[in-house]
Amino acid sequence: MRLLILFLLFSIFSFGQKIVYTITKKDGTEYKAKNFFTRNNFIELKLVSNDNVEIPYQLLDEIKYTVRRGKNKGNIVVSKFVKYSKNRGRMMRLLNYGKCEVFLYRDVSSGRISMNFYVLRENENYATWLGSKDLVSVMNYKKRALKYFKDCPLVIEKIKKKFKRKKIPELVEFYNVNCTQ
Repeated sequence: MRLLILFLLFSIFSFGQKIVYTITKKDGTEYKAKNFFTRNNFIELKLVSNDNVEIPYQLLDEIKYTVRRGKNKGNIVVSKFVKYSKNRGRMMRLLNYGKCEVFLYRDVSSGRISMNFYVLRENENYATWLGSKDLVSVMNYKKRALKYFKDCPLVIEKIKKKFKRKKIPELVEFYNVNCTQ
């Protein structure tokens, strides 16, 4: 009986670890939060100290946390607020750092999940939607990718021959390695 109680206590403390999010503002101010909620114009934080803080998206730099369980245990996840037009933006997961970054936005509607890829170069104000893993985006992916990466003949060649829409993170990594001096 004592072993069962010890096992249960160990299980609760081992698997009940809470994620601590590190939220960084553009001015370098950092917050440690146990939860956050995205709103229309700001992000609401529930800090470790139990205080509540609201940060407008235009002041937000990034949100980081470490995956605690599963096959991705130990990976650091980074999310940023990414503008894709003058008046619109979303919290998106950063997949690749570099001169050109790729972001993943998971859209849940009508009971299905759509995984959309956006790309953003250092000197650009707005991210460009390149495609998704949905069947719907197959038709225009190549056209959008060829237009976006037109400054790099190596990438254009790869898009025409090899890279499919599901490999957008690998395409951006290839671009960063071979086309951004």
